[in-house]
Amino acid sequence: EQVWCAYVPRETQLSRLMERDGVSEAYAQSRIRAQKSQQWYCERCDWVLVNEGDLQTFHRKCLAKRFGNLRVRDGGLVYF
Repeated sequence: EQVWCAYVPRETQLSRLMERDGVSEAYAQSRIRAQKSQQWYCERCDWVLVNEGDLQTFHRKCLAKRFGNLRVRDGGLVYF
């Protein structure tokens, strides 16, 4: 059994939260501060996936980490 977490840089986290929920920067920051830090979660995980790009890039990172024998090319899986 392994524990994975997704890490997102603070500025990206803030902008995504504001966009997704339609909230102000001050409110978004207060919600982020109410949570445990990302460092807290990362220290307790076996794998940390950095989610700082678009969804497709993050998906590729997840697949590459989970299935080391797979490579992603043009959105499709290629087995080696």
